[in-house]
Amino acid sequence: MTAAPKAAKGQRGPQGHGDAAFRTNSACTEVSEGVKGAALMEERSLLTSLMEAAATGNKDALLGAIRKVAQRYGKRNAAATASSEPTVLQGEEATASPPAGDAADAPVARHTAAAAAETPAATGPREAEGAKCEEFGLDPDLLLGFRDGEGRTVAHFAALGGSSEVVELILRLCPSAAKARDNYGKTPLFTAASLGNTDVLQLLLHSGGDASARSKGGSTAVHEAICAQKAAAIKLLLERGANPNAVSSMGTPLQIATVTQQQEILELLLSRGADPNNGPKSIPDSGHARDSEQDSSASASCCSPFPPALILAASKNDCNCLQLLLQHGADANATDTEGFTALHCVAETDCVECAEQLLKAGANWETAASDGSTPLELARRHKSRAVAQLLEPLGPSPQQPGFPFQRPSTKQRQAAPGAERVGETRLIDDSADGDMEAPLPIISLNHSAPAPREAVAKVEKLKEAGNAAFCMRDYAAAKAKYTQAIEECPKVEAARELLGVLYSNRSFTNEQLEDAQGALADAQAAVQLRPEWSKAQYRLARARRLGGATEEYVAQLWEALRLDPTNSQIREEMNTAVQAARKVHADRATATTPPA
Repeated sequence: MTAAPKAAKGQRGPQGHGDAAFRTNSACTEVSEGVKGAALMEERSLLTSLMEAAATGNKDALLGAIRKVAQRYGKRNAAATASSEPTVLQGEEATASPPAGDAADAPVARHTAAAAAETPAATGPREAEGAKCEEFGLDPDLLLGFRDGEGRTVAHFAALGGSSEVVELILRLCPSAAKARDNYGKTPLFTAASLGNTDVLQLLLHSGGDASARSKGGSTAVHEAICAQKAAAIKLLLERGANPNAVSSMGTPLQIATVTQQQEILELLLSRGADPNNGPKSIPDSGHARDSEQDSSASASCCSPFPPALILAASKNDCNCLQLLLQHGADANATDTEGFTALHCVAETDCVECAEQLLKAGANWETAASDGSTPLELARRHKSRAVAQLLEPLGPSPQQPGFPFQRPSTKQRQAAPGAERVGETRLIDDSADGDMEAPLPIISLNHSAPAPREAVAKVEKLKEAGNAAFCMRDYAAAKAKYTQAIEECPKVEAARELLGVLYSNRSFTNEQLEDAQGALADAQAAVQLRPEWSKAQYRLARARRLGGATEEYVAQLWEALRLDPTNSQIREEMNTAVQAARKVHADRATATTPPA
């Protein structure tokens, strides 16, 4: 029994050679990993240099970074590395390994750090002024292999930097740079459009950029430009063939322009062929070619999941946009997925001017929504006195487009069934079902008085206490602290931002407490104080959602995203809301389809 261990030990080889071999292999593995690690850091350094130089519009720095890439990956290094084993180096968030070209060129794009260190610079600064790939010894488009964690190339960062010189250099070195796509399917055109940089847009379009290119969500550069309110960029893109009716996860360009109340852009889109009736029940223009690389779900979508632009304008009480849409052929009787028309919307909000425009355009005032409600019933329910007073004397609707509407006379209004007169004011029946949303009190701030430091410090302390309670999920305590802070906050212009934050925080707390009315009132106060603050608009969207107002929820998300287009949380929630709307639309369409 004692011989077995000795025999096993002897199997390692004479004089301990097995142990030495094991140690040698381990050392080789450590060296190999060390070389790879060093090479990886060098790759990341190259990536950072390229992207930073492009994003800052620094041409000299970019040329320096390109020369380093040429040292490592240029064709002039092929002989030195032909026998090297290719190495693919990728980081957790970024890839700095340019794609291999033809089989003969594959070793060129996969150099090791040691080979690169022995290679002289590919070119000098003077040679680079008229730079082309051959002068650097680079394969065409090799630079596009360097990407950040979101798949953006040096071309995307050059468009972000906004330097025409830098963009032009990238386009000379990378012939297909204008068509490069990131992980979301967006090309550099999207970036330039969102910044309204028409000079860079011209360069990209001239170099093969597609004005109608679609992202994975179906959006185009026009969608990006509208969200950023860049009219000149939109005009240029439309002139170069962009589809004004492209449907994305955020709707059509016309719907975005309407819900964000951009009258100038709305008029531009309509003059370029945008369809004012592109909504849940219409099919968009198919005359524009769809991009072959777009997401299949986007290409399969035949219509927008959102209400027609006319209904969106009516929900905003935007009489100017509404009139523009009607003048360009918008259907006054178009409905959303719930059967509501634009007249239903203005009946809820008591916009008599919009109501008159719709009636003159042939709106049917007896149309019933899916829940059976007519515009008049909604006006009574929401205590919209002016619109109810307008609709009551009209009698049966002729249900004919273009019926000549005439505003009822005072005598007709007073003779309407059930009317009581106080002067010439119609008293609405308050027994109708439904609660009226309480009017928002105006928050008055003193513009001349300062904000006392002691008072502000106390309010900040209360706010922090509220935040701490919120983090502990003690929402009742958090609400109490925010309420005390609001009460003690100086009502002066200098404290406007702080007061807006307090209302926003209390709205969020009310949402957690499922207090829909409280969340809505506080969110409206935050928006009143800070209308250009994306978070305030987002809080209002969430309050609308809690109250079951789905369309208002999506519209408010739109507004929040417009103010902060880079906010991934809002964008993701927007996409989720859109998908839900699409599902509802698809389910309704299936339910109403007669059997074969």
